[in-house]
This record gives sequence, C-alpha cells and structure tokens, in this order.
Amino acid sequence: MLLAALAAQGCSEPAPPPIAVRKPVLDAGDFAVMKGVLDHRLRPRGGNSARFLVVDTTMATCAAPGVLQRAPGACLDSQWMEFVSPMLPKGSLRTATLDFQARNARRLAIEPALGAGVTYISATVTDFMSSEELVRWQPPGSTVVMFSTPSYPAARMAVIAYAAGSDIRGAARLERQSDGQWMVTGHSQYGTVE
Repeated sequence: MLLAALAAQGCSEPAPPPIAVRKPVLDAGDFAVMKGVLDHRLRPRGGNSARFLVVDTTMATCAAPGVLQRAPGACLDSQWMEFVSPMLPKGSLRTATLDFQARNARRLAIEPALGAGVTYISATVTDFMSSEELVRWQPPGSTVVMFSTPSYPAARMAVIAYAAGSDIRGAARLERQSDGQWMVTGHSQYGTVE
C-alpha cells in the first residue's frame, strides 16, 4: 500500500523543464585560429593589397555515400583527413580525429571577424564559379579561402583544414602564443608535412 502511494505521488510531479541546447557557433578563439592561417600561412609577404575571398561557412564532413542531398561548397572527405591526421598529437590520434570530425559535422557561419583584406562570399557561388573567375576583378595575389571548424586536440594547440584557390588543400597545426595570437607551427598538403 505504501509503495502504491509513493508511486502515485511520483507520477503527479510536473516534468522537469527541457534542457536548453546551445546551437553550435564559432567563437572568438575559432576566428583567431582562422586569422592565424591567413596571416602566417596564406598572406603574401610584403603586405601587398591582395584580398582573401573567404567562403562564409565552414566546410563540413561530406554526407554518407548514397545520400543525394549535397550542401553548397566543398565538404571534408577522407582525403582531407589525410591532411589533418599528421597535424594531430600522435598519443591521442584516435580521440583527436573523432573530435575533429564531430566539430565539423555541420557547416557554421563565419561572421565578419577576420580583419582587413577579407571579403565574404557565399558557399553557393563556389559551386558555379571557379576560383580564377571569382578573383578576376580583385587585386593580384587575391585568392578564395575555405576553412573547416578548428579543433583543439591539446592545450594551446589548434588544428584546421583549409583550401586556398584551386590548387592548395591542406591542414595546419597552430600554437597559441603568450600574446594570444595563433602561430602556424606545422602544415600538411598533398603528402608533404612541414
């Protein structure tokens, strides 16, 4: 009898409120990593007037084979992981790989936070125009740039995949400096690791 009374009392309590789930977004640290790649890997030396045409969303993992729905712009396929893997810490490669893939499960908006010399373009435009066509009316040395969402496999370390123009696909490992800036400390691209 006591058990039935306790069970009945438990059923009359209101359900707890739903847990608010934060929509994934890029934060200031993610933008600082992207800026580090622009400044320390892609920006021409000598400070010319070249512009970066940055695709306004991150690249996400490609849909499973056989799925017909395709998002605009490039996606991260298994070849991208060949660039990313050498940049990850060897002691935690599996965990770091899974974290990178999870952080890149969906496209995220890149807000105007990458500084001077950056113009944002829609990912859809890259499906219909080549990089060469997109930079035709830009200053010499300008290029189209795409980024993944950065992952953080160790303290003060970030790894990000990127593409620049039609000929550069790779990944970079960055280290956060004491002044808060991110510096490229390694990169891989088409079989070379530096």
